[in-house]
Amino acid sequence: MRMSRAFAVAVAAVLIAVASLAGATGPASAKATKTTEIRFESPAATGTGYGDYYSIYAYVYEAGTNTKVYTGGLTVNSRPIGGTTWTPLAANTSAYVIEGFQLSESFEYQAVYAGGTSGGNTYTAATSPVFKVDVQRGIKYIEKSPKKVCAEVGPLSAPYKNKPVTTSYKVAKKKGWQKGYTFRTNKKSQHCYKVTKTKAPKGVKVPKGPKLKASKTVFVKSGGMKKYVDIQHYTY
Repeated sequence: MRMSRAFAVAVAAVLIAVASLAGATGPASAKATKTTEIRFESPAATGTGYGDYYSIYAYVYEAGTNTKVYTGGLTVNSRPIGGTTWTPLAANTSAYVIEGFQLSESFEYQAVYAGGTSGGNTYTAATSPVFKVDVQRGIKYIEKSPKKVCAEVGPLSAPYKNKPVTTSYKVAKKKGWQKGYTFRTNKKSQHCYKVTKTKAPKGVKVPKGPKLKASKTVFVKSGGMKKYVDIQHYTY
């Protein structure tokens, strides 16, 4: 009986020693800490005129790699150019933000990543560089009805009061710009006109006009902003 107990004790001691040795030489199980960075991808809409729709695509990556991070929240903030206070524009509980909005004034944008943990890894918090969008002169429709249409010229921080807006067009098979229409804004930087309906004569075919190749809108100097010419090209 004494021999059996002694043998059992010896075996237990060997097993403990082997387990300790395995723990000392086995693979490390410590969590990895990964540094992150925020990148802004090319927006779907690149127009920067007043009333244009603009898109922001912000993603979090492991720094220096093309590996995206999805754990942790990401917030995109905005502030007027020259301002000091950031205001949340869009936020997501996952580490990316896709946001579209209508431009109204020139703003600065910045994304902030809160950090997170996933799969045994810890991802550090990060803040993106600041970038800005300078909003150019443009026209935004503020009212559309069967009887009336109102357009507003902005940005409103640089008023376009009682100023002319001139348009021209390029059409197929014709050289140079063809004169379009001109209107003048009111003291609110707006222009409204009534919609008139006309009926086509019965039995008469309306011929198709030439295809529109480009349009040009000219805004004069006003409200501290220089003269601005907006040219749009069309493809079919």
